[in-house]
Amino acid sequence: MDKLPGPTPLETVTFEGRTFRIKRDDLLHPVICGNKWRKLQGWRPAIEDSSEVISFGGAHSNHLPALACVLSEMKRPGRFFIRGEELNAQSSPSLRYCASLGMQLNFISRATYKNLRAEDWSMSLLPDVETSSDALVIPEGGFGAEVLSGCAHIWAELQQEQIDHFILPSGTGATALGVLNAMPEGASTMLHVVSAVKGAKRERERILTAATQRNIRCVFQDDPHGGFGRIPEKIGQITTRFTQQTGIPLNRNYTPKALEYLLRTDLSGTVVLLHTGGFNLSGDFE
Repeated sequence: MDKLPGPTPLETVTFEGRTFRIKRDDLLHPVICGNKWRKLQGWRPAIEDSSEVISFGGAHSNHLPALACVLSEMKRPGRFFIRGEELNAQSSPSLRYCASLGMQLNFISRATYKNLRAEDWSMSLLPDVETSSDALVIPEGGFGAEVLSGCAHIWAELQQEQIDHFILPSGTGATALGVLNAMPEGASTMLHVVSAVKGAKRERERILTAATQRNIRCVFQDDPHGGFGRIPEKIGQITTRFTQQTGIPLNRNYTPKALEYLLRTDLSGTVVLLHTGGFNLSGDFE
């Protein structure tokens, strides 16, 4: 994980009567694929200077197994706080993988987790948790200024292309912000940010504000499908058909919702969909 590999492929596909291009960031790394790989590049120096890393996520987080893989490679301990007291280390492939690499999993109530998010992951809200002075706290999804440089590489690899519409799946919005910061002011490309999270008001405000400041046209689509990790039958069917017809696997939480947005939106010109990858264990996207 010392440096980013070469540019990921940009493939042309035709699906459900629509022809578009897909940027295959899912091919970046066998486990830490997609934007999680790019995000963690920015955190690496801080990880090297820390005694342990603390982070947060849900049962189906892509961020946590990616971080667990990095910490294992760097021989750093990790302590992860998981949303949902009813969960355990066997609740999902993501959590099983983290546990298998020696990460310490702590399960907290959803109310406490919500408060942590509202207070920017302040450990003072967990008074019974002792942390060392040089512990590194990485927010949910790896969000932070540290990730912008890694995500900026996405646009750097596309800047020679003529793109009318660029569609990005989104969780915390860090990838979209990294791309926006890398785009030239007043760029002709229109950005479409498709949230995998329902009610992402703070993320929407951050992204649209950044787009306005850079004079870039941007649409933010809040998740209409029930929220993160909720995959209605329609999305599942689209995912299955897409993989069968193109041979490209899709992570369940992010790219399928962006693909569904693409299929139901009238877009003219060259359309590029970012495949943000996800947790990939033994070739299976969970």
